[in-house]
Amino acid sequence: MIEELYTRFKGEETMTEHILINLLRQVKEVLDKHNIEFWLECGTLLGAVRNGKFIPWEHDIDLGAWQEKMTDVIKTSILKELCSRNFAVKVFENYIHIGGETVHTDINLYHISNDKAIILRQGPKCLKDRILYYVAMVLVDPYNPGLDFRELSFAKRLIKGSLFKLCCVLPSRLRKQLAQIAMAVYKKIGVKDVSWVIPSDYFMNLSTIKFYGMEFKVPNKIEEYLAYRYGEDWKTPKRNWRTNTDDGAVRIR
Repeated sequence: MIEELYTRFKGEETMTEHILINLLRQVKEVLDKHNIEFWLECGTLLGAVRNGKFIPWEHDIDLGAWQEKMTDVIKTSILKELCSRNFAVKVFENYIHIGGETVHTDINLYHISNDKAIILRQGPKCLKDRILYYVAMVLVDPYNPGLDFRELSFAKRLIKGSLFKLCCVLPSRLRKQLAQIAMAVYKKIGVKDVSWVIPSDYFMNLSTIKFYGMEFKVPNKIEEYLAYRYGEDWKTPKRNWRTNTDDGAVRIR
C-alpha cells in the first residue's frame, strides 16, 4: 500500500508527508492497543521539535521502545495486526521494520545496562565493507525493503540492477549459499561496533508533545537529548547527516 502510493505521487513532498502521517497514525494505533510505551526519537523527534513536521527529505519514522516490553507474544500480535493493514513487517532482535524501502517506520528496541539505554548494532568499517554487506543482503532477499543505498550511488545501480537480475535467475539454494559466504566474510573482516549508547535518564519520566494533532511521548530534557545526538547546533539542518558517523549516541569501536 505504501509503495503504491509513493510510486503514484513520487516527487510530491506533501504526498510523502501525507503517507508518513498515515503510517505514523496506524503504527500508533497498534502500539497503543497493546499498551506499548513508545516515544518519538532520532530524525522524527528532531523534525517535530525543530520543524514542527517531518524533515522534508526524510522518508522514515523513528520510534523508541523498551526491548523487555516487546515479548515474542507481543511482537507476533503486532506483526499480525500490521500485516492485516497491508503493511510489510520484519521483526528483528533490536528493531521492528514496518513498510518498504521508500517510506517506513523503525521501532528501535533499547535495553538498560547500568545507567545507559543501549541498542547493540554493527556497521561496515568502510565503503567496500558496506558494498559487501549489501551484496550479502540482496542475495538473502532481493526485495529487502530495509536497505539504505543513499551513500552508494554507483553501488545502487550495481546491486539493485545487475545483482538483482542475477538473484532472480539463480537457484534459491545457490543464492543462499553465496549469501552465507558473503555474510561470513563481512562479519569476519568488515564490521565495527556502532551501538547506540544513551543515558537512560532521557527515557525516564517521558514528556509529551503534540505532533500532527496526535499526542506522543518524547525524551525528557528534550533539547539536551537532541544536542547529545545531533550536536549543539542541532537546530541547523544537515541534509548529509549520517547515523553511523555523526550520531553522538554511536559508540564506535
